[in-house]
Amino acid sequence: MLKYTLFFFFILMGCGPPGEIVKAKELKIEFENKWWYALDDPFAKDDQIFCYYFNTAADVKPPDDGVIHQIEEGYSYSYILSNFQRLKDAYYLSEYDTTLKVFADDDGNYSVKATQGLFSHTSKIIPCSLQ
Repeated sequence: MLKYTLFFFFILMGCGPPGEIVKAKELKIEFENKWWYALDDPFAKDDQIFCYYFNTAADVKPPDDGVIHQIEEGYSYSYILSNFQRLKDAYYLSEYDTTLKVFADDDGNYSVKATQGLFSHTSKIIPCSLQ
């Protein structure tokens, strides 16, 4: 069930990427090890907020560089969705064969584009209140 949830989350995340792609060096500083919230999460009902965290301190085996955690706001525990690998300008989730690219516009707002095969979706993201 969890695999299908992540698959559909990435499929339904949007279309075209706004702004410039964030490079790997900037991702480590600006994006990783922070909680993020997708503004149009298709799995959130009414006032639910799901937050995602790219944890690079996790103990993973190469070629993985970390894990993605998910938590529902108001709960005290998170769970691991997937391991991820850093690419030159993206993250790769081998378990789902999905690539995530992070974009930043001129105002410093972030978006994530998820691509799996022929399907892709883009969602604006903001820092989650868990920080």
